[in-house]
Amino acid sequence: MATCNLRLLERFDCEALAEKRARANSVIADDQRLRDSLVAQIRHIEIQIAHKRADIEQLRHRLSEPSPPGFISIGRTGRLGRYRLGDLAVNSAPAAAQFVQARRVTRRLEGEIKALERELPALRQALWDRTERLNEAIASRACINTARRAKGCIGA
Repeated sequence: MATCNLRLLERFDCEALAEKRARANSVIADDQRLRDSLVAQIRHIEIQIAHKRADIEQLRHRLSEPSPPGFISIGRTGRLGRYRLGDLAVNSAPAAAQFVQARRVTRRLEGEIKALERELPALRQALWDRTERLNEAIASRACINTARRAKGCIGA
C-alpha cells in the first residue's frame, strides 16, 4: 500500500486538492461497484453449485440400482413358480432405463459443477485484487483529506 506523502500534497492549492478528492471518490465508487459485482458473481456460482449438488443427491436417493425381482413368483395357475427370463426383462427394463438416465444426468451435472468450480479461483483472485485497490484508494482519499485539513481547505 502506498504511503501518504503530505509534503507533496501540501504543494497543491485547495482547488487542486478538491479535484484530487473528487477523482478519488470516483475511483472508490467504481472499485466498490466492481467489487460488489465480483461478489455477486461468486455468490451466483456458489448457489448454482449448491443447486446442482442438491439435484445430484435427489437423483441418487430417488432411484436405486435396478435389481431383478426374487426368484419365485406366482404363476398363471396361481402356484408359485420361477420367473422366466422374458418376465425378468420386462419387469426390470423401466427401472434400468430410469437408472441409466439418472446416471447420465448425474454425470452431466458433475461436469457442470467442475466447470463452475474452475471459474471460482480467477474470480476470487480478481476480488482480492479489487479489494486491495479499493483499500489503496480509500487510504489515498484519507491522505488527501489530511492535506486539505493541514492547508485549511476543509470548510472553505
